[in-house]
Amino acid sequence: MDSADLDLRHGESLPSSNPHKCVYVWNGADSANCAEFSGVFKRNVDGCCRVSCNAKNRKCFKCVEEGSKPVNTVVDPNRGLCATHQQLADHPPAVRVRQPMRVPVFGEPRSDVIVRRGNAGAKLAPEEATDELSDESGPKEPDPELKEPEPPEPPNVPKPAASETPTYAAISENVAKLNPRRRLMFKYSGLGLDNERIAEKLNTSKGTVGVEFATVYKIMGVGELPRAEKRVSLAQAAKTYFASDPDFAEGA
Repeated sequence: MDSADLDLRHGESLPSSNPHKCVYVWNGADSANCAEFSGVFKRNVDGCCRVSCNAKNRKCFKCVEEGSKPVNTVVDPNRGLCATHQQLADHPPAVRVRQPMRVPVFGEPRSDVIVRRGNAGAKLAPEEATDELSDESGPKEPDPELKEPEPPEPPNVPKPAASETPTYAAISENVAKLNPRRRLMFKYSGLGLDNERIAEKLNTSKGTVGVEFATVYKIMGVGELPRAEKRVSLAQAAKTYFASDPDFAEGA
């Protein structure tokens, strides 16, 4: 969407406008809509940053990307940055480049600087260094006690036990936090529909469904599970919750 299309939408364009013109809400976004959509990194970059939205509730895309707590609001609409990230962008911290330290090889003579025995602070001149080296009877055998340390064994971290199936009461408490659209997605997951089929039923794109499911996983308490187990656990919870729904049993 370009700026011409945005002008056709309802709302005003002042930072404090409520509703505010928005690429995602035709009738204009209120403070909750603005915080929700700009709080998703892809939507923030593809929509809010693309039109340089100046809404006062718009989230800084760098805070969203880094997962900062709290997520600050934008003070620079053109770059989508909060005051903290604007300061870092304008005045980046100096980078110190450390020179690599040369580690001497065991048994290698130190020809550059040789310390005289008994006086750790005294350095020999080059000709004295040659005499000092010549006093050695010959190459020494490596000390058998100076062995290269064995690498430590990896810690034995127990695998997390499989989570128990949540109770109906626990599922109901989380379902109450879902909006109607996400509640339908939760129901369709229990019917075994993939994202493409769900997108057709909700008349939206497959990508939008994928973004919405990330929020559904978090609300339903399966967001920390491995990727392959999230959808399975969500579907099992949906079957438990909608078990008494005749429409669900018929696959509606």
